[in-house]
Amino acid sequence: MGSQQLDLFHMIGNAGIVVQGVLMTLVLFSITSWAIIFIKYKYLRRAFKESEAFTDYFWRCRDFSDVYAKSKELTGSPLARIFRIGYAELAKLSQSGVSISSMSSESEDVTISSKFAGMDNVKRALRRAINSEITGLTQLVPFLATTGNTSPFIGLFGTVWGIMNSFHGIGL
Repeated sequence: MGSQQLDLFHMIGNAGIVVQGVLMTLVLFSITSWAIIFIKYKYLRRAFKESEAFTDYFWRCRDFSDVYAKSKELTGSPLARIFRIGYAELAKLSQSGVSISSMSSESEDVTISSKFAGMDNVKRALRRAINSEITGLTQLVPFLATTGNTSPFIGLFGTVWGIMNSFHGIGL
């Protein structure tokens, strides 16, 4: 009789609906959290390795078009994606007739504001790309923080509920 009452599944099966709900909520939070941790680990590990490879290639290579081609191969690297966006914006800038070499010339026809307008577009595009990559890297982390902060209180609620039921049973 004593071992049957201490069986975990027997205790959960005989628990009240509130206690079972609390346990189920905590189990779901735990499974979801471990899944997110595993996914983020794989994602960040790949991002780190590919970003490291991209950085090494970037500093070894002299031609940006080769670096751009290599960055297309490294789909998991946030640095490579940011480089591709910056490179594409520079390509648009050079197609519009404003090149970096013409920006350094001292032509009277080109005002200072028009010289640097293209570079401001590149900076804006890079800022947007950086913000997008940061958002991607930190995605799902707030769920982990919320779960880590609320789960102890959910567990405490279940404990208090169980103690109240025990005292009620003793009182009867």
